[in-house]
Amino acid sequence: MGFSTENRTVLSLFQRSSVYKVPRYQRAYVWTEKNWSELLSDINFTVNIHDINWSHFLGTIVLNNIDKQLGDRKDPGIINFEIIDGQQRITTLFILFNAISRHLM
Repeated sequence: MGFSTENRTVLSLFQRSSVYKVPRYQRAYVWTEKNWSELLSDINFTVNIHDINWSHFLGTIVLNNIDKQLGDRKDPGIINFEIIDGQQRITTLFILFNAISRHLM
């Protein structure tokens, strides 16, 4: 099994036609208001820089492309990932973006 690394933006995680699955061995969602506040503070800091070339490290996220293992892709337009590390952050970002989306509609 090969590994690859890449720097990605938060937006790019959600722009793809991807499905993120949380494996059973992962702990339940446990982040508290303190964790949310720290993540939102990081996002707010980055947004207020006003420099499109600026980037800010929000932490490592490790994903496993399970389509490559299964060799069976029902929908070639969707990529299935298993979240190995970063589940708390990804879940919080999904909740945040969902709340923003609902607010805008």
